[in-house]
Amino acid sequence: MGRLKFAESNLAVLQPLLEHPLAKETLAKAIPVKRLGRDATVHRDDVPAPSTFKLATRDSPDGVPLHALLDYGRGRVPTVNSLSFVNGRLSVGYSKPPDGATRAAVDTALKDRPALGTIAARFAAPTDLATMRQRLLDSSLSDAEWLRAFRQVQVATMGASPPPTPSPTPTPLPRPE
Repeated sequence: MGRLKFAESNLAVLQPLLEHPLAKETLAKAIPVKRLGRDATVHRDDVPAPSTFKLATRDSPDGVPLHALLDYGRGRVPTVNSLSFVNGRLSVGYSKPPDGATRAAVDTALKDRPALGTIAARFAAPTDLATMRQRLLDSSLSDAEWLRAFRQVQVATMGASPPPTPSPTPTPLPRPE
């Protein structure tokens, strides 16, 4: 069976439903699930990943998330519109074909140790409990980052308190009357 191709005549039966005031109100308040990026990627370049810090991956969530590196890249080179990390290489997507100056700006941005160090410090795991708890109050964290911070606080709290010591003589349970 082939794929059904919709024509306007197929969708005409839905027109009265879409004209209903409740349907119009619902559609006006609807939020798209996925919003497309600014521009489509026209050209991709493979560059070596920065060696100054570790990128977060699905297998190893500790490190700098790719979206933070993308925000940094967009700030330095406006035509950068996507990044992907595959097999140890960073693939940079551009909204228009890059020239030599654009490629040089991307290379310079990815070799800027002080700026990359600042980004890495934002995502470094804190070691003291007060900083961990303060991180939980950061409203800019995504749900996954907040959950990871919460787990770090719980592990640190559990490790800080000594385990309960068992009683030398067991306490008998009361007998039912």
